[in-house]
Formats: sequence, structure tokens, C-alpha cells
Amino acid sequence: MKNVLLGLILLLIASTTNYGQLVRVRPGLKVGGNLSSGVGKDMVDSKFRVGYHGGATLNMSVGERFSLQSEGLYTIKGDKSLAYGPSILSELRYLDGLVLLRYTTTDIFFEAGPQMGRLLSVKSNLETVEALSVEKGPFRQIEYGYAFGFGYQDPGGLSAGWRYLGGLSNIFKAVQFSEDETQQLQARNGALQFYVAYRLFNRNK
Repeated sequence: MKNVLLGLILLLIASTTNYGQLVRVRPGLKVGGNLSSGVGKDMVDSKFRVGYHGGATLNMSVGERFSLQSEGLYTIKGDKSLAYGPSILSELRYLDGLVLLRYTTTDIFFEAGPQMGRLLSVKSNLETVEALSVEKGPFRQIEYGYAFGFGYQDPGGLSAGWRYLGGLSNIFKAVQFSEDETQQLQARNGALQFYVAYRLFNRNK
């Protein structure tokens, strides 16, 4: 993860050779919807959950085409399954951090980069299950993943886009049955995101 982030930063810095002083830093806000479920070879009965995400963005652009965008988002993931199956069987709320390399051509942009999430709360889909502890529950507190997508950026600051968030790390903790036997459920988060955003301090302002 650190190597990917370092590579994105170096690529952005290298592009300054062509664009000189055209570096701009612009904050923004973002909000949108999620369609999430569990993915992985052990996820056979995971049902889609409709959720949302929102937060702040910071875009550092070099010239007209390349930019590095960092985001801090409150995101709802998990699934809507009511049977183990296996499935996630819970609503998972994360604080997600993303660093994305963005390439813009005219008013269309493409973006990709690493994502890291910290689990904030867990709510079971079953009414008979009491609140699950983040620290002592079955889910890992830290998640690693990636993101890629595309969208439309208006010169006035408004944008709309589509993105896929894919987990690289298992969301469940490994279960140790004995000194010689440990079982790891192969399950990761997967989420489609649709969003609108507004970027401050734009060219025509």
C-alpha cells in the first residue's frame, strides 16, 4: 500500500516538468449512494445493501490533466443477508481514506488508487442479535483496498461520477480452533458508488 501511494506521488511530481507553476490545491465536498455486498470465494449468500457515503476531498492538480485527490469519507458497507450462507450478515460503517491519481480529458476524468478504512460500528441484520463490539467482534478494524472509476467535472466545480471500491484484505478475523488449526473466511467488501461533488476555488470563480 505504501509503495502504491509513493508511486502515485512521484508520478504527479514528475509531471511538474511540463506544467511549471500550474499547481492548484482545491478542497471540496462529496455525497452519494452505495450498493455493497460481500465478495470472495466463501461469499455465497451475500445480498446487496443500499447505503450512502459522504465527506471531504482535497484535489492537487498539476496542469490541466493530472491531479492527486485525497478523500476522507464516512461509508456504509456490508450486506442485507439474513442467513449465514456464509455472508457478512451486518451493516458495517467505516471511515475511509483514499488517495487517487486522476486524469482529465476535456471534462471527463478517470481515477484510480489505494483505499484504507477503519471500522467505526457494526450492526447485525438480525434483530435478535445484540450490538456487536468493534474491538471484540468478528470483524477486522482495518481494511485495505483499491478504487477506480470515472466521471464528469464541470468547470464551475460540480462533478458526478461512478466508482468501484474493492477490498484487498479479509474483513473477518481468523478463528483459531486449536494450536494447529486456524480458519480464515475469504470475504472482502465490494461496493459500487455513485456520487455528486463540489470543488471550491475553481477557474471561473
